[in-house]
Amino acid sequence: MELLKRADLLSSVGAGFLGAGIAISIQDALKSHVGVVLSVGIISHGSGMYLKHQIEKRQNFKPQLWENILYWGCWVALVLLLIYLIQGWMKL
Repeated sequence: MELLKRADLLSSVGAGFLGAGIAISIQDALKSHVGVVLSVGIISHGSGMYLKHQIEKRQNFKPQLWENILYWGCWVALVLLLIYLIQGWMKL
């Protein structure tokens, strides 16, 4: 199970880098859609994290310390990104 989680994390990090690379390569085309893309990312990533966390709770899964740090650290990052987006929309 531990090996599966490590592979899952590696896959997720890789997907993030792929997405970042694609975004960098077509940044001019995406500029006008950045708010929508980030909003969809925040909602889908946050929903997936929450659902996975709830499923693991029901299965009495005990996460390791580093998993809890990543989980809550990611929530903090998502909230900060959301605040940044809201501030940007208020300036429009």
